[in-house]
Amino acid sequence: MGGTRASPSGPFSSVSSFPSFSLLLLSILIPVLILSSSLVAASPSNPVQVAFYQNTTSLSYPMSVFPSGNYLYVVTNNGNLTTFDIAGSNASNPRQVASYRNATSLTTPIHVFVNGDYLYVGVSSYLTLTTFDIAGSNASDPRQVAYYSNSSAGSLESIFASGNYLYVLTYGKLLTFDIAGSNASYPRMVASYTNTTSLNSSNQPIHMFVSDNYLYIPSVSGDSLTTFDIAGSNASDPRQVAFYANATSLNGSYSVFAAGNYAYVTSINGNSLTTFDIAGSNASDPRQVDFYVNVTGLNASFNLFVSNGYAYVVSTSGHSLTTFDVSGSNASNPRQVAFYANATSINNPYSDYAYGNYLYVVAPFSFGLATFDISPPSSPFSCSFRTSCAGNATEQGLLRARNDTGGYDDAHAQLMNYTGTAYNDTLCCDTDENHTLDNSCANPNATTVLRLYDVTNNHVQVPGVDYASYGHPLYNYTACMALSPGNLTCVYVNSTCPANYTGIASVASSEPNDGLYNLTNAHVAAYGYYALSVCCKNANTPPTVPVLTYPTDNNYSVFERNVTFQWNPSTDADGDPVTYDFNLTQATCPGYAAAALSATSYLPASELCVDQPYNWTVRACDPYACSAWASPWNFTIASVAGLTFLTNNTNFGVLNNNDTRNTTAGSPPPFLVENTGNVPLNVTFEATTPLYASVGLGNDSFQYAARANESSSYGSAQTAWTNVSATYTPLFTDLNYAAGLNEASIDILVRVPGQEGAGAKTSTVQVQGNYTG
Repeated sequence: MGGTRASPSGPFSSVSSFPSFSLLLLSILIPVLILSSSLVAASPSNPVQVAFYQNTTSLSYPMSVFPSGNYLYVVTNNGNLTTFDIAGSNASNPRQVASYRNATSLTTPIHVFVNGDYLYVGVSSYLTLTTFDIAGSNASDPRQVAYYSNSSAGSLESIFASGNYLYVLTYGKLLTFDIAGSNASYPRMVASYTNTTSLNSSNQPIHMFVSDNYLYIPSVSGDSLTTFDIAGSNASDPRQVAFYANATSLNGSYSVFAAGNYAYVTSINGNSLTTFDIAGSNASDPRQVDFYVNVTGLNASFNLFVSNGYAYVVSTSGHSLTTFDVSGSNASNPRQVAFYANATSINNPYSDYAYGNYLYVVAPFSFGLATFDISPPSSPFSCSFRTSCAGNATEQGLLRARNDTGGYDDAHAQLMNYTGTAYNDTLCCDTDENHTLDNSCANPNATTVLRLYDVTNNHVQVPGVDYASYGHPLYNYTACMALSPGNLTCVYVNSTCPANYTGIASVASSEPNDGLYNLTNAHVAAYGYYALSVCCKNANTPPTVPVLTYPTDNNYSVFERNVTFQWNPSTDADGDPVTYDFNLTQATCPGYAAAALSATSYLPASELCVDQPYNWTVRACDPYACSAWASPWNFTIASVAGLTFLTNNTNFGVLNNNDTRNTTAGSPPPFLVENTGNVPLNVTFEATTPLYASVGLGNDSFQYAARANESSSYGSAQTAWTNVSATYTPLFTDLNYAAGLNEASIDILVRVPGQEGAGAKTSTVQVQGNYTG
C-alpha cells in the first residue's frame, strides 16, 4: 500500500490588512489667522491657547476634528472636509492645505473618524456615510471613494471604527458596517439594532466610544448609559448587556470617553462629569463611582478627550475648556485643575482632540480651529503677589510685602518665617505638577533670590554683588527658594525677563549711581512695576527630543505582534543622565506607558492588536525636566493568516486486505502543520482524491484525527477518528500563532477494504486555515 500526501501546492495562506475608530448662515469674510500669546506657562494640566484659525468658507460651522499622521481633518456642517498640515512647527499653528466640498455626499457632515488608510464622514441628513482614501499623497488632499445613503435609517449622530467594523449611531438605531479588506473603501452594512428604551429616538443617543470588548452609548434625553458587547461574533452584531439611567448624574448625558479602568461621561443639562468603573466585570455593567458638578466650568459640558492623565472637556454654553486630572488616584475622582473661556475662539465648542503636545478644538460659531499647547513646561513655576499661598509642596511664599497704604508695590519686605504680625500680601510661587518648591534656606539646593536687611519692614538687596568694595553692607537675611527637581538660577535685568525666565518681582532704590543703582537699599514690587526685574528659571537644559526609528510612521507592514519599539538616544547639554518615557495609545485596544526607561527600546508586556492603528511617542528626561514628546508616529499590524505543512507525506508501506494501521505511534509519521501567520486560525481538512479504488471517501476505511504537537496549540480539535471527506470538515479551532505553540499533528488511519485490489494507493489531502477576526 502506498500512502497519503499533502497538496503539493504548498501552504494555504491569505493576507488581510484592515484599517483600525442644522445650522445655516450665509456670510462672507476674508479668512484671518489670529495668533495669541500668554505669560501663563502651558502644561498638560494647564492648556494655553497658542493659535486660532478662522475661515468662514472652509470652516463654516466646524463640527468634528480628527488628527492622523501629519494631518488634521475637520468636517463642517455646511458641507466641507478641510485638511490641515500639523507636521513639525505646524503642529502649534495648523496650516490649511485642502478643502473638499460635495453638496450630495457632504450635505451636513457631523462626525469624522480616521481608520488606517481611510477617513469616514458621517452626514446627519438621513444616514449618509462617505469614505475618503487618505493613503500616501491623498493624506494631504483626501479623495472620495464611496458614498452610502439610507433615508430610512434616521439622522446620523456619530461613527466609531473598531477592528473590522464601523459602528454608526442614529436616533434610535445602532448600525454595523463591515470594513474588512476591500470593504474598508466601501463599508457594507451587516447589522441594525433597535431598542425603544435605550436607543429610542426621543432619548437622543448622540455619542459613543469603544473600549476593548465593549461599546458605550450615552443618551441625552434618556439620562442614561447603555453598554454593548462587541467581543467575538458580537462585533458584527453588537449585543446590549447593560442599561443604566440616572436623572441626576446623567442629566442630559452627551459624550463618553473610556481610559484605563474608568469611563467618563459629560452631561449638558446637569453641567457635570460622571465617572464609571469599567475594570474587570464592571466593563459589561459600568458602576458609577463619582459625580462632579460645576455650573461654570461645565456649563453645558459637551465633548471630552482623555490623554496622558488629563481629561479635556469643552462646554458649549460656557464657551470654555476645562481640564481635569485623571491620573493615579484621581482616575476614579477627577480633580478640576484648569478652566479657560473664550467666546471668540471657542464659541460653542463641539469637538476636541489631544494629539502630541497640542489640543485641537473646533467651535461652530467661531468658524474656526483653536490650538492649545499642552506640552510639558520648560519653565516649571510662576510667581505673583496674593493674600495667601496654598502652602502645599508645589506652592510656597518667597517673602511678604507692605507699603504705606497696605499694598505690595513700592513696599518694604518681610521674611516668610517672621513670627510677628504678618504683612497682608505674599509673593507666592507655584510650580507645575512635576516639580516642588521649598522656601527653607536650609535646603542645600536653595538659591538666594533677594537679601533683606532685617527680618521685617526692610529694604531688599540683589545677591551676588561685592557690596563691600562700594562701602555698602551685605544684608544678613535671605529670601530663598529651592526647586526640586531642578536647579533654580536668577538674573537681574533692567528690562523684561529673558526667554525661558519667569518674572518674580521688581526692585528699585534711590542709591547714588556708584554701580549699585537699584541693587541695594531697594523697595520691592510686582514684576513689571519697576525697571529692574528679578528673573528666575530652571537652569537645567532638558535633553533633546528623541528621534523615533521603529516602527516607522504610517507603517502598515509590521508583522510581529510583540513589537519592540526603538528610538535614537537623546543628548543632554548638562551631561545629566537621561531616561525615557514611552507612550503607546490605541482607541479600542489597551495602550502602554512606561517611565524612566534607561534603554532606547521598549517591549510591551503583551502582544498588540491587529488591524488597529496605534500611535506611539517618546520623550527624554533628565533628573530635573523632560523634553517635549516626539511627534507621534502611527502604525498598524496587518492580520496575516499563514498555514504550512512541516511534514507533508506519510507512507504506510505494504498492507494486506483488512489490515488497519494509523500514525499515532509515529511510524509512519502524522502530518504536521504550522500556523506561520500572526492570528489564530480555524483549520479544516479534506481529501481531493479517494485512497481506494473499491470504496470512495466518507467511510471508516480512511479517517483522520487532530492531535497537539505542542502544548496549548489550539482552542479545540476534532480528536476522535473522523471519516475523511471530499469537502472541508473541522480540524482545529484557534490554532495558535505564537512560536512554540503553533504546531499540531494530523493523524491518519487506514483500514484496507477486503475487496480492494493490489497496487499502490495514494490520496492527496489539503488543509485550509481561516481567520474570522
